[in-house]
Amino acid sequence: MQKHFFSETLTRKLERAGSCSLTVLEAPAGYGKTTAVRMLLSGSREAVNR
Repeated sequence: MQKHFFSETLTRKLERAGSCSLTVLEAPAGYGKTTAVRMLLSGSREAVNR
């Protein structure tokens, strides 16, 4: 099983994203944007905060 690490700041912001009508997630290629959003939407608890 692969673990993913997201900062506490990113985790808090993604959790608040559901209360907004539009959320933009911007970062260079390879920074895990798709992975972070997919884990948030699936309710996965595999992510570990650093």
